[in-house]
Amino acid sequence: MHTHHARTRAQRQYALEQALSWVMSALIGLVMGCIGTGFNLLIEALTRMRIDNTMKFIGPGDGVWKPYLVAVAFSALFALVAGFLGSYISPQASGRCAPV
Repeated sequence: MHTHHARTRAQRQYALEQALSWVMSALIGLVMGCIGTGFNLLIEALTRMRIDNTMKFIGPGDGVWKPYLVAVAFSALFALVAGFLGSYISPQASGRCAPV
């Protein structure tokens, strides 16, 4: 009788662990989806900001250099921020992707 009770309890414990692992996987997927959506919205907003500020310098009779330099300056600023984040916030992410 004691062995049967232990076996039943072990089966219930195993089933509970399996269910909780699926719940945890679903929660991780949900959180990662929200983070990815947040990054996508942030990139879209930054791109819209770059385009809107570049459009302010486009007008009749204006040259192309000023809007071009504004767009390049925004792109350089974004690259500078990405380089800073890669170098100081997450230095293990820098370097080559392929092992030597």
